[in-house]
Amino acid sequence: MMTKDPHKIAQGFFKEMTKEQLTNKQEIWLKETLQELTDRNDQ
Repeated sequence: MMTKDPHKIAQGFFKEMTKEQLTNKQEIWLKETLQELTDRNDQ
């Protein structure tokens, strides 16, 4: 993950999301990102 800033992560995600449905790559990326943010918040 390049950045830990949730705002930049969200901006990057929505910038990539050009269709209503997520691609498999975006779905995996989003799950990994949410997992990473959750893990960090639990520490």
